[in-house]
Amino acid sequence: IRELHEMFMDMAMFVETQGEMINNIEKNVMNASDYVEHAKEETKKAVKYQSKARRVCYLSVIVLVIIL
Repeated sequence: IRELHEMFMDMAMFVETQGEMINNIEKNVMNASDYVEHAKEETKKAVKYQSKARRVCYLSVIVLVIIL
């Protein structure tokens, strides 16, 4: 009976440890999801800035050609 009790105590400890690990994994997945959403927003901003910079560059070249 003692061995059975020890076995159940060990199983309870393993379940508790696994529960903590699962909670940690879940927290990390949620953080990763937040980072991905933020990165998507930043990528959209970068695309806008790139197109604006390209437009300014083209206009500068056109003005330079007209001046020369």
